[in-house]
Amino acid sequence: MEIPKVQSNQNTAAMATKNKKRRYLSVASNDGTSPKKTAVTQLVPNPFDPRTSGPPLPVPLDKGSQESLSVASNDGTSTKKTKAAMMTSLECPVCLEVPRVGTGLAIYGCRNGHLLCQGCVGKIQECPICREKEIHCRNLFAERYIEAEFKDVPLKCKYLGCAVQLPMTDNDLTKHEKFCPHREVPCPSSHRHACNWRGPLSNLIKHMKDKKCVQVIFDDNWKKVGDGSDSEINFPKFKSNLGDFPSTAVSVFERSNVITHWKPVVLLAKSILNVWCYVLVQRDSHGLWTFMTYSMLPKDSLDHIKAKITIGNTTDTRKFTFETKILSFETSKDEAVKMGQYMCLQDSQIKPFKQGIGNKNTLFHYSVEIQADPEFLTEMNKRACVKEAVPNPTAAAISATDDNIQEANNSIVEGQNNDGTIDLD
Repeated sequence: MEIPKVQSNQNTAAMATKNKKRRYLSVASNDGTSPKKTAVTQLVPNPFDPRTSGPPLPVPLDKGSQESLSVASNDGTSTKKTKAAMMTSLECPVCLEVPRVGTGLAIYGCRNGHLLCQGCVGKIQECPICREKEIHCRNLFAERYIEAEFKDVPLKCKYLGCAVQLPMTDNDLTKHEKFCPHREVPCPSSHRHACNWRGPLSNLIKHMKDKKCVQVIFDDNWKKVGDGSDSEINFPKFKSNLGDFPSTAVSVFERSNVITHWKPVVLLAKSILNVWCYVLVQRDSHGLWTFMTYSMLPKDSLDHIKAKITIGNTTDTRKFTFETKILSFETSKDEAVKMGQYMCLQDSQIKPFKQGIGNKNTLFHYSVEIQADPEFLTEMNKRACVKEAVPNPTAAAISATDDNIQEANNSIVEGQNNDGTIDLD
């Protein structure tokens, strides 16, 4: 059967148009070039083509039209918006911070995919979004995504009152937060459950002044003006004494039914302001004395700081000295005992010191020397962004309350705690 010639011509024209359309589509998607470099086209009817009823032919756009179409995708606005949206979705629902990534830092979450940062996962029992109980599921994808996409993005320090912004490159942000002068710490009295305060380190001085739950010893060079090169300034030494109950009350040596605590003694020196050392003294009901030296630094940052404690009096040549690495505030008493990082004496060793002192309420004299590696202190202050030109917030707080801080002395105030222990000032 012979096919009509007109119909054959129409089919040929339609196929040619269809093939031309395919060629234009393939140019935009398969030539490997970016949309900006590929000719942008639009489909319009060709008035000079006799096949005016056929599909429109592709015609290149002018340069101005191309530029107007490319602005939305190439000015970076959409990318920034996308990153901002992703940061919001990656935030920990407890502290509203993007979880930190770096060496030794893992990101956890619940089984439904809700992320939790390293600082919050240990503080809660269930996911705050879906109430899922299993919240220790490690999220490797989130770790790698944050490390790849946000490592160069400056993020604000997570601690209230700190305006430092650093990227997570080379752990710069996490190293700062470890030593930030506004980092969150507990009151030194929390070890004996006498105070539940927890807040910025820069506010601890104000808390000490208001609540009087600790005592303070300033080193001999506190008011000395110098460049910090003196070894006595680099290795500050603190001296004080410990008191017994008033003469009208039963002596601490006769108390066999309670544990006796003395208020924590904070050691303040200009060269170790950001270290924040303090001493805890306790006598148990069997006459066993323990002396522990702590710092407000995390556990992994104390290899370069040591403390030397000496117990004695001014009239006796006999004395007891113990040198050890300082404990972190994160370390419990049981952990410290297991590690052996504390000084331990018996009543029989302490009593002779009291007998040789004229003041009946003074048990003994003691000194504490803090030995910190100067290079470590320099690096720590650098990471904390504490510079000489910028006053340390701790130093500023101390200067404002210097006359109102309770210094360690021999005055005695007895207090009965809920756990049956006794406190001595």
